Amino acid sequence: QRFRPAMADDSLETPLDPELLRAVPLQVCLQGIGKHWKRSLRRSTSDGDSSFGVNTYGMSRKTDRIDYFFSHDWETSRVLKWLSLLVMFNAPAAAMVMLSVTSLLSILAAVGSIPNMLWPLLPLLAAISYFVTLGFWQKLRSVWRKQPLVFLDRLCIAQHDVALKERGIRGLGCFLAKSQNLTILWSGRY
Repeated sequence: QRFRPAMADDSLETPLDPELLRAVPLQVCLQGIGKHWKRSLRRSTSDGDSSFGVNTYGMSRKTDRIDYFFSHDWETSRVLKWLSLLVMFNAPAAAMVMLSVTSLLSILAAVGSIPNMLWPLLPLLAAISYFVTLGFWQKLRSVWRKQPLVFLDRLCIAQHDVALKERGIRGLGCFLAKSQNLTILWSGRY
């Protein structure tokens, strides 16, 4: 016998105004060493007072499909989340670039196009190609390919407007229902 939940397949889909169904390009989530994954974003007013709710909602855009829904906790280090996403999304391309650079440099060294005194630097060039690609692959690939759209709550649910924020939170099921993949950034706190 197959297990069947008591709820209907679309039970997660809470009605949500189509204008509120939003996502951001993956590149936005990866920028600034994970700055959008910071526990709190503060803004200072002209009188020196700081408050929560920096308006990052404008970074998102209306969509009818989300490629990845990111589930996480706000207590885990932003850098750990950022590194996890780099490995998940950029490491395969970085490995291929490093392999290509290594192969090219090996061929050039074998045919004598690279002086012997530079040979010790060849592994360094391969490593540099890996880390540059690891850090910037999404930006590089956006030149010729559409960016994956992702859901990150802080960017896709209005934080600057209490009423919009409440509607967005109530519509989380709709965000999930429109997502192709659920990515859980698990930690011990989660």
